[in-house]
Amino acid sequence: MLLSISDAAKSNISGIASAFYTLGRSIDATKGTAEVLEKWGIPCGVAEKGEGLQNSIKKDNWDLVINIPSASIISVRDGFVIRRPAIEAGVPCLGTLQSASALDVALSLKKAKDKC
Repeated sequence: MLLSISDAAKSNISGIASAFYTLGRSIDATKGTAEVLEKWGIPCGVAEKGEGLQNSIKKDNWDLVINIPSASIISVRDGFVIRRPAIEAGVPCLGTLQSASALDVALSLKKAKDKC
């Protein structure tokens, strides 16, 4: 999965990222998000923004993209550059903390049910 989270939302993503990691998900993140995750002890790779990131998304390197942009013009533009190739490649994109948290809960419940 790829995470790119706005500065304002970074403080709220640790629990979600940790839960996805616990579920066995491999996490890559854009530089600023990766730095925050590493401070919390959540292992992740770093995905540099730009054309390389767009190509990686198009090559299906990730099966989920969580992109939570801020309201700034730069963040909205960067988010578009991340979400558009994902959508074109058929990769699910989540754009809010609430949707990411809901998916985490659903996957956790499924994993618990599968163990029974």
